[in-house]
Amino acid sequence: MDNTKRECNGLVFIGDPHVSSIKPGRRMDEDYSETILGKIQFIADFCNKNDYVAVFLGDMYDHSIEKDESLKVRLLRVLKSFKHMPVSNVGNHDITNRVLTDVDSLRYLQEANVIKLCENA
Repeated sequence: MDNTKRECNGLVFIGDPHVSSIKPGRRMDEDYSETILGKIQFIADFCNKNDYVAVFLGDMYDHSIEKDESLKVRLLRVLKSFKHMPVSNVGNHDITNRVLTDVDSLRYLQEANVIKLCENA
């Protein structure tokens, strides 16, 4: 486990973003994925301005395997814009099985070194 200390002014906790290329339920957004990415970018700008570390509480994705490659790349860009690498729990929507594996889209973000995951073994 990486126990690297980070100098910052505080933490910002973000509830489950559920990033998805599929508009859920009765949402009226013209482009749901852009709405969600815009919210995460807003959080990045806020964290950067105030020198905070973002902590996602889990469920970065709505489904463990996001099929829209464009969405995954756009999310990657947004996460790269954080001054301090965000931290995230692994949520139940992020995993296909009982633990995170290489088939899960969240693993891509970890391997791209844009998010630090708190995984349970």
